[in-house]
Amino acid sequence: MLKKLLLPFLSLTLVLSSCFTDEVEENLVISGLRPVYGQPGTLKKISIQDPVPFEIPGRIVYLHPLLFINELNKGFHIIDNSIPANPKQIAFVSIPFNKDIAVKGSIIYANNDLDLVSLKYFSKDSIQLISRINNAFDGIPFMPDDYSGYFECMDPSKGDVIGWENATLTNPKCRK
Repeated sequence: MLKKLLLPFLSLTLVLSSCFTDEVEENLVISGLRPVYGQPGTLKKISIQDPVPFEIPGRIVYLHPLLFINELNKGFHIIDNSIPANPKQIAFVSIPFNKDIAVKGSIIYANNDLDLVSLKYFSKDSIQLISRINNAFDGIPFMPDDYSGYFECMDPSKGDVIGWENATLTNPKCRK
């Protein structure tokens, strides 16, 4: 009985195994993403600036009398809300690839791509980086959350990855 079952099973296994290969197709040309490189340190530069227009606002955090309004992938707006009928934009804190913020006491917590930073706000012209935890979050730097497909592998010798662009890739080795 065992011999009768074993022979068809082995035959099926051989047929199916011929359908799969671990080799990457030669000369595969496909659409994907290519990293955009910038100068080292570009990503970790946090600065306070004059107010900027809202583009893709996110979370709103209130710390009397201020509102902090996240701007997706860019940082956060600081709004003086001491007169709620007349709120005023007073500054913008630029944090590359920032997606979220939180406030506890007088400390503002934010992600700077994969890093967690804590900041102390003093005035419309002064913010101080208190600490940075490198690689606190998992992921591929700046890769769009909803992306699934091939991408050109990152090459640290070319600088910091500061973004991604659509590209035609030949024999890509990385995939998400």
